[in-house]
Amino acid sequence: MPCATCNDTVKFGLPKGSLEDATINLFARSGWKISMRNRNYFPEINDPAITARLCRPQEMPAYIAEGVLDAGLTGKDWIFENQADVIVVGLIGGVKVYGKFSSGDPDTSKTAASWFGACIFLIVAATILRSFFL
Repeated sequence: MPCATCNDTVKFGLPKGSLEDATINLFARSGWKISMRNRNYFPEINDPAITARLCRPQEMPAYIAEGVLDAGLTGKDWIFENQADVIVVGLIGGVKVYGKFSSGDPDTSKTAASWFGACIFLIVAATILRSFFL
């Protein structure tokens, strides 16, 4: 029996501002075309299962925690600052490494090493903080 309150459409938050173009390009490389309209916070996407909404990255975690959005792209700093109750699905740094690798960029190993180091730091920091507060 279908859920009466469920919606089959994913409400996805796109970051407005400096991350906007990079996010749209990332989606385009994955096969989704996002069409922006002037002064509109609801761009169109070529997938009927996804609706998009532009919002400031610092507001994204709160919108997801409140259920206004199902998912979105933002920085971990905004998640921590907002103390938002959200699940972090992945780190976009892996996409940056893949993009450099696939384009033949000679700087790939440096980017990969810094991304890997950041991941290790986040794991260590989370473990230490958890030991203090749990």
